[in-house]
Amino acid sequence: MRKTVLSLFVFGTACLLWGQDNQPPVITPDPGDTVRRPGEAFIWDAYVHDPDGDSWYVLNWSRPSWMSRSCTREFCAFTGHPTMADVGKHQVLLEVADEHGATAKVEFTIRVTQKKAVADFDNDRATDFVYRLGDDFYFQPIGKPVVRFAATNMPEHAWPMVGHFDWDTRADLAIWNPDNGEWHLHLSTEDWEHTQTLSFGLQPTDMPFVGDVNGDQIDELIIRRWVNVNDGRWYVKEIGQAGYKMERFGGYETDIPMIGDFDGDLRAEMAIKRLNTRGEWYFKGFGEKTHTGPIYFGVQNSDRVCPADYDGDDAVDPALRRLEGWLPGHWYARLSSTDSNDLVTFGQRATDIEVPGDYNGDGNAERAIYRPSTGEFIVHIDGENHFTRIGPAWNNLVPLLAPSTAKKDLLRN
Repeated sequence: MRKTVLSLFVFGTACLLWGQDNQPPVITPDPGDTVRRPGEAFIWDAYVHDPDGDSWYVLNWSRPSWMSRSCTREFCAFTGHPTMADVGKHQVLLEVADEHGATAKVEFTIRVTQKKAVADFDNDRATDFVYRLGDDFYFQPIGKPVVRFAATNMPEHAWPMVGHFDWDTRADLAIWNPDNGEWHLHLSTEDWEHTQTLSFGLQPTDMPFVGDVNGDQIDELIIRRWVNVNDGRWYVKEIGQAGYKMERFGGYETDIPMIGDFDGDLRAEMAIKRLNTRGEWYFKGFGEKTHTGPIYFGVQNSDRVCPADYDGDDAVDPALRRLEGWLPGHWYARLSSTDSNDLVTFGQRATDIEVPGDYNGDGNAERAIYRPSTGEFIVHIDGENHFTRIGPAWNNLVPLLAPSTAKKDLLRN
């Protein structure tokens, strides 16, 4: 009797297993959408496992021309090095099937991007000193003549900003009018003529920014609005799309707001420096539920924030210029590559305006100022100061790379 029961049990189990559906293969890992620079290697070893032990074969695949593919009985390898000619989006697909027809598929996008210098209007991969004077806009590379490139009928207190709103590598111009919430876009592909107008942001506490929030190499329009205590709002508008998105971050009226890619993921984050005796900085990615920080950096409330990528690792570094108190006239940067402070004595006049950027094209931002008291643009390169005379002193020039807090004071005056 015991043998009969055991036989029935084994037979029943076998029938149960035989009746189960065939399980599809599994492809691991799934790299998801990813980013590469020209010359940077991409390697994906896609391992294929079939839970039933079935054999498998490649049913469908696609890859960019700069990528090779080879398969063994265990995995498929996709490898390659994109070049400057490959800048853009590329699709990768691997679909496999087992001997019973069950399939598995992994599909993702590789975005090849080249690092764009901030405010590069002449396409030499270096930052240009760019400014508004009256109704006209000018840029001036180091050691080269000044170029008038755009004009506007916007009021003098409108906010001018530098960004990238088209697909070439030259910088574009955005101007926000606080009187009516209009944005005027001047694209390099349109010879910086005013060709686009958008309405976005019209409150007394609004402060405009631009930044690449979604990592597609096109900047979005951003408004930071302080509503009340614990309610600091950030609105993001994607050009060409209806509506906007809203995030809450930084709820004190005195918080100093900033936009930058502080973690090097090619997406702009929100950041604030809180005015208190601890010098707290907080950061939050758009779409993320929680913020990071604080880091403690800059205990003087009069410290002027001037973040930029000072160490060339593609991440914006927190930075400040000290105006008063201990060691005034010093420029501090918290380098993300070493998690250490870098100190340079530069910009010792309280009225100097910070305009950091990669002015020599070496990939690292240089400390730079516009000095209204003399009408000079000064950039600090390899321990030396390079002077460029822009015009007469106190001529109401507005440097476009000035921090928003400094620009706000300029436009108010």
